[in-house]
Amino acid sequence: MSAASETLLPDSLSVAVPIEMALIGQMDQEQRDWLRGQLGPLLQAGADDMLYGGGRAHPAFAAYARALALCSFQPGGVTAFGLHWCQDHSACLRAQRAADEAWRDGEPG
Repeated sequence: MSAASETLLPDSLSVAVPIEMALIGQMDQEQRDWLRGQLGPLLQAGADDMLYGGGRAHPAFAAYARALALCSFQPGGVTAFGLHWCQDHSACLRAQRAADEAWRDGEPG
């Protein structure tokens, strides 16, 4: 596998997820809930095609980008392939600092 093919998915997601975040940001919660229910079957049917090539790669990639975008609206956002998406990054940084401090102090996280 070439270096280019190893970065294709993360590079593509780095563009697609923010676009999906903008679209999902215009939805109300009912619409987001409906979308969430639609993504599972698409991901399940096309995940292998997305990773290894095949006829369902495009819908699976779109569903994966939408799923990550939906997760970005949850507290703490989402991280995949070393990329992080969230709605309030300062809150993510505060939560990470608190977790780091708790870890150093020996407190369970």
